[in-house]
Amino acid sequence: MRVVNEKILVKIIKESNNVKTASGLVVPNTGMYEGLEKAKVIAIDKVADKEPPVKVGEECLIYLGCGKEFTNPSDGEKYRVISLNE
Repeated sequence: MRVVNEKILVKIIKESNNVKTASGLVVPNTGMYEGLEKAKVIAIDKVADKEPPVKVGEECLIYLGCGKEFTNPSDGEKYRVISLNE
């Protein structure tokens, strides 16, 4: 996939917010990344005069709801296109 107009394509990484104790109890950790979600950078539109803040393959935290989210029909994974300014 390719992006244009100073955009970044990221793949949303689903993480369990639950913490498992030594005795096997599962405790929800609701404040872990409150308002953020983990994503992996898939593609970046390179602008000649700017160096992008991330590189392809890096993991980053993004705000919930930023950019435009879509699901790829071929693999069922969620992706998001975000602006370099967001």
